[in-house]
Amino acid sequence: MAKPYRLISRSKSAHAYPLLTKTGFPLPLVELDIVDLAGAKLPRDGTSVGEIVVRAPWCTQGYVKDPERSEALWKDGRLHTGDLAHQDPEGYIHITDRKKLIRNQVNSVNESR
Repeated sequence: MAKPYRLISRSKSAHAYPLLTKTGFPLPLVELDIVDLAGAKLPRDGTSVGEIVVRAPWCTQGYVKDPERSEALWKDGRLHTGDLAHQDPEGYIHITDRKKLIRNQVNSVNESR
């Protein structure tokens, strides 16, 4: 991810510099999409949150000696990062959360009932 660089005062809020709060945008040779739970590509509207999936020549092929996790990592031929994000119309990505953390929170809530 490329990240724009600007000098800012630490006293300024994130709202004054919205570009600096974003992760960046995909580099050349990186196919990056944000998808919903069904794997459908979400629009670049800056509000639709989904999982980041990527495909690039240098992505890992999987986990060492763990074919089950490797298969889940590469579902649908794309590497599922587990990061939840949205992408604005200019292509900048803003990571908002982790998919695994949310799943664990939901499970712990369900278990306590």
